Amino acid sequence: MKKNFWLINGLALLLVSGCSNHFFPPKPEAVLESLHLNSLPAKIFYIIGEDLDHEGLEVIGIYSDNREKIEPIDQKNLIGYDSEKPGPQLITVLVEDQTVVFMVTVCELQYIELITPPEKIDYAIGDTIDTTGLVVTGYYSYEENLPLSRNELISPDNLSGYAMGTPGKQTVTVTVKDKTVTFVIKIYPLDYIAVTDPGREHYLRGEVLELSAMEVTGYYANRDGEDPAEPIIRIETLEPYMISNYDPETLGSQTVTVTIEEKTDNFDVMVWEFIDLQITAPPLKTIYAKGEELDIKGLAVTGSYNNGTVTKTYPEPITMDNISGYDAYSQVTQVITVTVRDRQTSFEVSMGGQMNISINLDDSPGGLEENIILSKTGTLHPKETTLSLSKEYAEYAWFINDSDSSASAEKTFVLKAEGLPFDNNRLRVEVKTDTGIFYGRELIFTIKE
Repeated sequence: MKKNFWLINGLALLLVSGCSNHFFPPKPEAVLESLHLNSLPAKIFYIIGEDLDHEGLEVIGIYSDNREKIEPIDQKNLIGYDSEKPGPQLITVLVEDQTVVFMVTVCELQYIELITPPEKIDYAIGDTIDTTGLVVTGYYSYEENLPLSRNELISPDNLSGYAMGTPGKQTVTVTVKDKTVTFVIKIYPLDYIAVTDPGREHYLRGEVLELSAMEVTGYYANRDGEDPAEPIIRIETLEPYMISNYDPETLGSQTVTVTIEEKTDNFDVMVWEFIDLQITAPPLKTIYAKGEELDIKGLAVTGSYNNGTVTKTYPEPITMDNISGYDAYSQVTQVITVTVRDRQTSFEVSMGGQMNISINLDDSPGGLEENIILSKTGTLHPKETTLSLSKEYAEYAWFINDSDSSASAEKTFVLKAEGLPFDNNRLRVEVKTDTGIFYGRELIFTIKE
């Protein structure tokens, strides 16, 4: 009995296994058989030119296995919309090879309405019209549909019928597509001008007037009619043809006239000739070490000017752009040139007189600089000097004043003014030769402020 049980079970398993492979093929994959429109888009009425908006649209896909699912929809699934064609339009939703449709309506412009005129309605003649604050609403519909509305984007290109160069009331037409609405502006003529800032009042002979530095204000009103609600004031743009009675070659005071649209105002300028340039104070520093940059601190330069009647002097602002002739690596006295316009003056500086001293211990005393001058401020004299021996020795020692302690045991010694008294300073150098002979020399140096 037990043997039969196992035999029957084995045959059953074999039969089931054989059937699954040969008699029961895999279940076919479900396919989309139809679409169902579950909800329309939130927006089905459009203003002409608007893009299609499918937000809210829900499409159900029905499959061959009776399953249903919400299909993902984007613009590429929607066919048949033309934003520039007024009227009803049938929109097709395409998913795979199945479709469903819904209807939208594109509304065309019926009329426009002026809601708010521009903030600015009073203008000076020649101004540019300003649409700031202008609100125009367009109303759109198709047949009996309720109208849609929107605020239209208005630029000067939508405006016509006005001439900013003509004084008086002007009717401005706003056009959107072929619909129009109007508003009124007022253009006022120039009443008078005033030179509110002459800019420069002094010029050199030959200079043209600096119009960009001037300010001329125009005042606009209509003396024979209605004045603007607020004063119309404009800073005028000046052109050379508006200027008269100025001669850049004539010295002295001149009354210059500004003319704009037959309105005039005057201002005075003085024309000078630059006749001389002088140094009234040299720079604080006039002695330099090799390689030092020129320092013009303390330099004062005065220019002399004549207007045909009087001569006046004025301090000139001097920068390194006015300076030429300095060579930081020259070892001679240099003449430094100061240039202002077409005039020049000069001062002198000394270069490297004591800054690098070579000492030959075999020279006679007269062959050596014996009066070294240093300065604690480094202005009229250098703060330090470098002394070096012209020959090689076995040992070196440098002593300052009465000190028994060597300040340096090198061939080269830098003597500095800092910390030393002002007068009767002595510097002693001693050397030892390779043969054991000692000798040296003493130099006198002075420290100044």
